[in-house]
Amino acid sequence: MKRLPIRNIRLKIIQNPCRNIHLTKYSFCSTRKYEHFVNRKNEDKIFTEQLDNVEFEDDISPSLTFDITIEEEKWKNKEEMEYKKFMNKMKSGMSVASSTGMFNCNSLGDANSEDVNLNSGKKIDGDVQSYLCAEEVIDESCISGRGDESQHASNQKTDQELLKELIYESQQSTKSVIDSVNIVNRKKNILFEMEETDINKFFNRVHENVENVGWNNLIGLINLLSEKNMKNRIRDLSYEVAKFLKFEKVKKECEDNKLKIKFCLHYITMLNKYSLYFSEFYDYLIIKISYMDTDALVLFANECFKHSLRTKHYMDKLVPVCITKIREFNLNHLMSLWHSFHRFCKEYSNFYDMSLDVMVSNVSKFDLQFCQLLLNISANFKHSQRYLNFISLISTHISSQIIKLTSEEVGSKRDQQEQEQPKQHLQTSKTDLLIRHNQFCHPDQSKMFTLNQNSVKHHPRCTEFMKEEREKSNDHNSHSPKNSQCNQNNHNNHNKQNKQNKQNNHDNHNNHDNHNNHNNHNNHDNHNNHDNHNVRMDTQVGKKPTSSDVFQSQKDAYNMMENSYLTLHAPKEPNELNLGGNAIGKGDQTMGYPMMGYASHYGEEKIKRVIDVTKCLKYLEYNKRNGAEVKKVVNDIYELLSENVEYIRLLDVEDVVYTISCFCTYNKRIVLYNNLLDVLCEKSNELLHAKNISLWIYPLISLSKISWYHTNYLRNLFENVKDSYVLNRLSVFQMLKLLSSVVKMNIYDEQVYKILIEQIFKEWDIIKKKLIDIATFLWSCAYVNIIFKPLFDNSYVLLQDLLKNKSFSTENNVIYKNCFVNITWSYIVANYHKTQENFHEILNVTFMNRDPNDSQAFKRLHQIADACFKEIPQCLVHFDSVDVMYKYCMHEKCKILRSDFSIYKKEKDAIKIRNKILNELVQILKIFNISYDLHFEPYHNSPYIIDILLNEKMKIGICLFGKEHLMRTIDTSHWDYMNSGFVSLQLRVLNAHGWQIIPINAGHWLQLNFEQKKTFLHENFQNHSVLI
Repeated sequence: MKRLPIRNIRLKIIQNPCRNIHLTKYSFCSTRKYEHFVNRKNEDKIFTEQLDNVEFEDDISPSLTFDITIEEEKWKNKEEMEYKKFMNKMKSGMSVASSTGMFNCNSLGDANSEDVNLNSGKKIDGDVQSYLCAEEVIDESCISGRGDESQHASNQKTDQELLKELIYESQQSTKSVIDSVNIVNRKKNILFEMEETDINKFFNRVHENVENVGWNNLIGLINLLSEKNMKNRIRDLSYEVAKFLKFEKVKKECEDNKLKIKFCLHYITMLNKYSLYFSEFYDYLIIKISYMDTDALVLFANECFKHSLRTKHYMDKLVPVCITKIREFNLNHLMSLWHSFHRFCKEYSNFYDMSLDVMVSNVSKFDLQFCQLLLNISANFKHSQRYLNFISLISTHISSQIIKLTSEEVGSKRDQQEQEQPKQHLQTSKTDLLIRHNQFCHPDQSKMFTLNQNSVKHHPRCTEFMKEEREKSNDHNSHSPKNSQCNQNNHNNHNKQNKQNKQNNHDNHNNHDNHNNHNNHNNHDNHNNHDNHNVRMDTQVGKKPTSSDVFQSQKDAYNMMENSYLTLHAPKEPNELNLGGNAIGKGDQTMGYPMMGYASHYGEEKIKRVIDVTKCLKYLEYNKRNGAEVKKVVNDIYELLSENVEYIRLLDVEDVVYTISCFCTYNKRIVLYNNLLDVLCEKSNELLHAKNISLWIYPLISLSKISWYHTNYLRNLFENVKDSYVLNRLSVFQMLKLLSSVVKMNIYDEQVYKILIEQIFKEWDIIKKKLIDIATFLWSCAYVNIIFKPLFDNSYVLLQDLLKNKSFSTENNVIYKNCFVNITWSYIVANYHKTQENFHEILNVTFMNRDPNDSQAFKRLHQIADACFKEIPQCLVHFDSVDVMYKYCMHEKCKILRSDFSIYKKEKDAIKIRNKILNELVQILKIFNISYDLHFEPYHNSPYIIDILLNEKMKIGICLFGKEHLMRTIDTSHWDYMNSGFVSLQLRVLNAHGWQIIPINAGHWLQLNFEQKKTFLHENFQNHSVLI
């Protein structure tokens, strides 16, 4: 008797290839009564055994342990018998499957088990198919005729015993290892019938003799491991093969170079399938690159592309070879290479320049997805006129596709009206035939899958399939009494089925949804099997499953594994080319978007094409050097989206963001922004956790250029700013861009501004390296009138040091000159010109070589000069450019520009609202019998205007601040925040001139009724001693 803790007790559950769950070789009992766990069928993978009646001793220990008596001698023989019985049952089930083309699921005790025979073989992805040469990998005897079930079972048993003998052979020879590998390659499931120790022993033998196994055998073995998803085994084998390759690459000349190259290319393809990387394979291939043909070069480039920077040094050596053989590549090869090298297209510009003419001459052959790639690459060479012309040519091609899409839509609507009410029995027959075909292909899913009638309503093969099936059914029924009886029963139930037709359609739809949900929970093998059946549908539709058909399908499955290197990896046609796992061709109709089960075939195609067209906008942003074709295609895409607004919800968040960015570069103020931003709000989590961690700020940066306001998006954005984790993911430059964009949007939220300012200032050592970043930071703070003392102090000291050391010159640098305009204006708003010394040094740089006749920054420079002449006249004695400053104050443009309200990035109704409020003020003043003057100039060439003069002697007036000077608050969405930097500067300067100003906030004013407005003015007049 041995006392064991509970945590050491395990139920060892083994999952066989058919996914039957059973218990093996363990028995549990108490000291009084034995209760054996029996292997039995478990539906839905749930244990249904009742274990509550197991009796235990009354004096069991109170600790978390209990006693287990393991009587090995008594139960050992019985356990071995039960295990052998189960294995024989497994073998008999597999033999039945091999002879009939399907596993007999009931014989295995699992109604939901899947077939794993070769007829249902896994789908091989185009990017990870075997890169094999014409040499055969699997023996022909593997696909030869099969004997009866008993003979097959005996052969299976003999193979297993023979494999064990070879593994445990006392004299381990190379031949025994090769023979054992041949057996495993020929019998795919033999490893699952062996014990774990035997499997480990087999692979240990292979690892020790990997150099003698042979390239073909290794290819077959790696194919088998990949097919069974045995990633750990692949990794272990790769270590040994990599060691062998280190020795092989030392050999300069080898007769089997091509075979080894093909082996290594196939190997790295399999490794990339499981995200494994071994540099030894790439090192070997780069040494043998001179022996590669065009197909090998294309595949090697594609595999290197998957690892990006990790394999860039290999691509650096690969590109020159491709350039030398540029004339040997066909169009398909060049398309693949353009994709493989596009991440570093600027570094490989020679390759793109040499192959550009081929792409230009074949633009009409490319589909929309490849056009996106071409636009992406061409956008990196936008300074070259050749690529600008290429962009224009691609834009013309996309426009033609949009016209074609629109014309097809008109035709499809007309056809839909003609086929609104098809015959019900025709629909039923089509659906039944396809369901029967699916039952043959997927016997384990026959109850779960029912095809949606609407999705096959216009299937192009339905009519031919129906006719063939009817003819075969009639011929077969005429010779089969049993089928005749079935047909008679079906005829008797025909009327009943017609009555339930509508209900069946609804059930079919529900079953289709259930099938989708079921597939989502299936394992990877089931998904591959299902895809493979879809691929083989064309060869099986219209034929009944005979024994010869089953054998032929099995033979075809074996032949799939024996395809040569050129067959499996030859580049596809232009309309079928698969780049990076994304098919870019007309032949790929598969979609992963919502609503696919409800849309017709044309609806799916239209959605796919609309989305592909929209993706092109990312690379069609405004460039003054672009041709008119680019602007035309952008307008065409805008009209297409406006007519199909519902498709916007099917776009990825990245596509929505770049759509907004593209339209904003053309200064388009369109209502479509609201639809796009609504989608971003609905997908806020996707936007926040996108691959590009800063993607959520891009819409704001674009919208700030046109001042487009969207409440929900901005609220979500402010919430993200308040989240320190999200904000810290941004770089300091991204945060600075975010701050300036929020300021340009004229939105005020004090908490958000303070968070951003403090967070950016933590990286002051980085910001201070560029003058433009300092200017942007200072201007943003001064504009919202938040004077962050540490920032202004440190920046002032830094600028003084730079000016003393003459670290830069602004004479011919426009950027520096504009930066100092913003910096000086910010210091004026913050009153630093009054409190700090040597401010004249900054003024000298700001006004140096300035021309008052130039309208650039005229209003800002006029405000600076006006404030300095009034508030710090004593400092201007040392000012070298005082004459230039004086010209700005005396220029005739002062009066013109101050009354010309340029509503920069504001609503167009700002002037109308301003005039409306002025009329209301005049009306109230008339009620109060107060005399007034409109638009009074407080002093000569003042940069500011007093809207209503009440008393000139007492210098009392009213200044109206409308949208052109106010900021919007996010809580109320109204223009009601008045304490901005410009307003505070205006009131301060006018006060310095002795004026008492009654400020009117247009946002607050519009929210008051007439009586409240009168009361508001009355109170202000009393405060300023204005007689009423």
